[in-house]
Parts: sequence; C-alpha cells; structure tokens
Amino acid sequence: MGRITILLSFIIIVSTTACLIKPAEVEPEPWTKVEDFLSNTNIRILHTTPEELYILSDAEFARINNDNELVEKRALELPIRFYGRPAVSDNTFFQMIRNDSDSLQANFYLVQDQNEIYTIQLNDLASPGEFGFRGEDEARNGGTYSSDGKQFIVPVIQIPNEYYTFLLFDIKLSGDQKDFISIDLKHRIDLEDFPADQNNLQNVKYINGYFYATSRDGAVRINPNTGSAIQISEEWVFDVFLYENKVHMTLGTGNELFVSNDNGLIYEPVEVGSELFNLFAIEIINDQILTQQTIFSPFRIVDSEFTKTTAMAVNEDFGDQLFGAFQDIAYFNGKYYLPVFKELYTAEELKTEE
Repeated sequence: MGRITILLSFIIIVSTTACLIKPAEVEPEPWTKVEDFLSNTNIRILHTTPEELYILSDAEFARINNDNELVEKRALELPIRFYGRPAVSDNTFFQMIRNDSDSLQANFYLVQDQNEIYTIQLNDLASPGEFGFRGEDEARNGGTYSSDGKQFIVPVIQIPNEYYTFLLFDIKLSGDQKDFISIDLKHRIDLEDFPADQNNLQNVKYINGYFYATSRDGAVRINPNTGSAIQISEEWVFDVFLYENKVHMTLGTGNELFVSNDNGLIYEPVEVGSELFNLFAIEIINDQILTQQTIFSPFRIVDSEFTKTTAMAVNEDFGDQLFGAFQDIAYFNGKYYLPVFKELYTAEELKTEE
C-alpha cells in the first residue's frame, strides 16, 4: 500500500511539473496580411506620396491613406495585351497596351479623376519609311517618370531596324491636377547601338536629372533637356541607383559594383566583400539596400558596406509563391509593404533569414 502511495505521489509531481513547463513560443511571421484588401489582378507597382500609398495592378488602381483607410479602388479596362510594367507618379500613371485596332497605345490616367484618360497612338510618331514600333516588355522598368512627374520616357522597338527608340514626353496638368492640359513628344532618342534582342534591355531609371537605360550591350545616360544620349558603359549593365548621393552601377555578373563621382558619367570600381552575390536590380527603401534578380524573385538585403547579401525573411505559408510574387516593395507611414500576387502584406522591419 505504501509503495502504491509513493508511486501515485511521484506521478502527481511529474504531471504537475510538466504542466508548469511553458511550451516554446511560436515565432511570429515577419509579414502581416492587410485584411480586407484584395486586388483583382496581381499587384505590379507600389508608389508612395507623403499622404497615400498607391497600389497598381494591370486592371486596378487603389489608394490607402495614412490612417490605413482605403481612399479609392478603381477598376481599369483590360486590353488585348499589356507591354511591360505600368508606371506611377504622384499625379498620373501609365500603361502601354495593344488596342482593339492592333496598334501600340500609351494610356495616361489621372490620380485625381477616374474618368479622364489621355491616349497616344505611338505608331503615329514613327518617321517616314518606318513601319512603326513594337512594345518592349522585357525590362524591369520600361516607362519611367522624372521625379516631379512632369516628364515621362518609354522605350519602344523601331521597325524595321529592330533597335530601341526612347520617346520622351512633357506632361502638363491643370493646377488642381484634375485635368490634362497636354502630353507632347519632346524628344525621340534613337539608340541604334541598343539592338532589341530578347532580354537585352534591363532597366530604365531617372536619377538626379537624367534618364538611364541599362542593357546587355551597355548603358546610356539621356539628357531630357537636349534629348542627347551618352554611352557610359559598354559592358552588360544590370542597373543604376542612387546611394549616399552618388550614382552606382551593377553589372550582369551580380557581384561587381561601380560608383560615379560626377553624377553618372564616369565610373570607378568599388571594393566589395567576397560574400556579395546577387547584386542586380537595386531598390533603396527607407535606407535599406534591397536587390532582386528578376521581377517576381525574392528580395535580398544588402549590408551598407556592400560585403554580403542575405535573403529577406518571408512567411512560411507563402510556399510556392516564393518565386512568383514579389513585383515591388515600398515603405509608407512607418511600415514596409510587400505585394504577394493579389494580396498586400506589411512589416514593421525587414528581417533576414536565419
């Protein structure tokens, strides 16, 4: 009887002790889903202003304010075909499409007015003896705005000679930004040394007063005032970006970096760490350096000294979406925003994978 009592007491003690041991805390997922927001097609572009976050898919434009309230959700008509990613400025946004007449068309939309669309038939801008233009849709960014949104440049493919032509437009709006006054072609820039081979054009950006186009056949710097283009590299240039007030350049190798001390004309190599890989398309988000090899692929975080890149942590339940979802990233109102196909996620900070 005594042995049974001792055994029962031991069982009670062990059971009680086990109950007191707290289970290991589950690490929260790095990204939190924005509830009650679902785009009707995959989110392509995010753009921030001091007051709002713009969310643009091929078939929808939405705005969220500083109180995380949905200001607008506007359906856009789906055309026969899109060319490249859309582009967004504070006051207008752009799509290049093939219209019902099987012609290349530029569509400019107003942020402040849902009803007005400014259309340009791009083939009307061809020169005598040309057959027109084809749309470019391989570059990370094609159509690109100046920082003030008053100029816009878009690459097209000249026919029949198959090289890249850049069309630079001046955009004039009314004082309240609710009406188009005009969108005029300011310059046509023909880059005959940029053959329009598949996947040749890598990126188009605006930095410190100049447009840049990068490709497997080098890179050029375009002066929007004169329409002149200067070749700044003959190597395979993946991207250019502004960091610490200097223009930087990444190459197609993924582990080389160059810097310019004269606002983007002449470049010198930067000594980088041996663990620096996948340095391709660069986004500077809230002073964080992010790199991405292709649109859709996961982002990697680059340390400030350019010594290594580390995979950015994402949720486990993203699963197979890992290599097909991430078309942009933004920082707005104290949070990072990451689109995952049609959904939107936020995080207070960017974490790296362990």
